[in-house]
Order: sequence, then structure tokens, then C-alpha cells
Amino acid sequence: SGDWHSVVQPLALPPLLLGSGSAVRRQILEAAGVSFEVRKPDIDEKALGDRGREPEKLVRLLAEAKADALLSALERRDTDRLILT
Repeated sequence: SGDWHSVVQPLALPPLLLGSGSAVRRQILEAAGVSFEVRKPDIDEKALGDRGREPEKLVRLLAEAKADALLSALERRDTDRLILT
């Protein structure tokens, strides 16, 4: 019976792209020891939707808009990235 740490292999993730200017998200990733690059998408969050809508729908709308903006700005060689918005 060995220690499970010696059996479990670390998860190999593609390069992480943080598509947010959030200092909190950056701190969480840094504290977890995750390497990442920050690229803030060029979108106007306030123009995207009604702030009175359901919070879950608004969060999804903003996340998809950020991801779409980042994907369109990425160069062909960067398409293997994992995007976190």
C-alpha cells in the first residue's frame, strides 16, 4: 500500500490564457501555482446585456463574449490554449 501521491500523475494542461482583468482570479491561479498569461479582451461588458437579467445568464453571456473576442484575436499558433474568462 503506497502513498497515492506517488501513483497519481499531475494533469498536463495546455497553456492557460486568463481572459480577464480580475486581480482575484490572477491571485487564485498564482496561489495554486498555475502558470498563465493574461490577455484582457477588448469588449464593453456594460453594453452586452441587461443587468436585470438572471445572474447565471449574464455570467454566461459575458464569458462567451470574452472567449469569442480572445479567440478572434489569437494567432493560429495560439489555438491550443485553454481560455479562462
